[in-house]
Amino acid sequence: MGFMSKRFSVLLMTVSVGASVFLLYNQAQTNRTGRALSVEQLNEIRLDSAATDKGLQFFHAKQHTPLMKTPRTVNEDVSDSKPAPTPANLFELRSSFQLPVPYCTLSVDSLLQQPWIRELQEILSTIDPLSGPISLTTSDYNFRDILLNWLSASTVHITPQLSHLLVLCMDKSVYDLLKAHNIASIYAPPESFINKKTDAGLKRHIAFTATQILRLTVMRLLNHWGYDAANYDADAILVKNPEPLMYDIYRESSLIASHGHFPAEIRVQWGGTTLCAGMFMVKSGPATEIFWKMMNAVVPNSYNDQARLNNALLKLGVRWDDSQHGNIQTTDWQGTTDTGFDVTVLSALRVCRQTCNRKTHKREYYVWHKGGSGVKGKMNYARQGGLWYLRKDWETVTNNSTLTGIDWLRAISVS
Repeated sequence: MGFMSKRFSVLLMTVSVGASVFLLYNQAQTNRTGRALSVEQLNEIRLDSAATDKGLQFFHAKQHTPLMKTPRTVNEDVSDSKPAPTPANLFELRSSFQLPVPYCTLSVDSLLQQPWIRELQEILSTIDPLSGPISLTTSDYNFRDILLNWLSASTVHITPQLSHLLVLCMDKSVYDLLKAHNIASIYAPPESFINKKTDAGLKRHIAFTATQILRLTVMRLLNHWGYDAANYDADAILVKNPEPLMYDIYRESSLIASHGHFPAEIRVQWGGTTLCAGMFMVKSGPATEIFWKMMNAVVPNSYNDQARLNNALLKLGVRWDDSQHGNIQTTDWQGTTDTGFDVTVLSALRVCRQTCNRKTHKREYYVWHKGGSGVKGKMNYARQGGLWYLRKDWETVTNNSTLTGIDWLRAISVS
């Protein structure tokens, strides 16, 4: 597991993508789709001239390479492994890089000076981009019980475990707790990524909106640096590891997400669903770069991640496959854009929301995301599904223990 091992072999790779990516411009379809972009509009957001055939080859190989569930160690013999391209500086930002929420975030130059960016780069320098996605969740002090339960579910209670975990901490107390127990995390307070000139509307809801802005920013950076990234709300509890679903069944999809209801006007236009930002994965690659560029451009004054996610797909002209376009309660949706960006929306049988049923989840569900209002509401819904694992006395156990990593999570969890 990425958060427990202290050392990995550093097999660093990058995707070099740009103007040599050939885009196929198909005639826009109006059935359950947004207005497709014109060739001129697509040209405006196409990738910069750094693209190479090697970058495309790497993307193709990455999409078809099985996950390495156990990352290589420094002393492991890798002489038979296919050599990976190693750039001079993996973490440079190409001239094409743009932030996903430019309206209210710091400039790129200012962002790169923040301590949490350097810490993120240090964590990534130990992880092979082909060894599985970086799975993110975000928390502050008020939701630390929800966070610890999610960590327990994602490690102690599923097999295989997620490849790599990374917690985005909104306050230092949660960060200190996780770092003391060898859980990969970064501390990114709102002032370290949000522009001080941000409007009063965001400031009134800073705890909620900062979480959305931070996770989009980190996912954007991860994709730009060649890593696949998955985001989970801390109350989106894993019942089974969804990575095999994302890489085997939907290996061609660049974006895989839970189903949602917001924005309502897009749900109506598409015929029954939107993508939920509470659980979604974005795989790195040439088409993904165009997706992020569109997210930067749409709804410039919105900081809601789900609104930006769906509006970006709408503007890219996503078309849903009629042959697999059924009831989202029972059928996964698949779609594509003119840029070759394939999308999958997971049905309620994969990720349950209002339909969560305890009798069903052990057979079908990958993620239980019933939600709930506040900490108590989320705890109650988790208990309804038999998915609350955190011990009531976890703080006492922690204070009387020197365990770290999964051993600590196991100690503070019920069996």
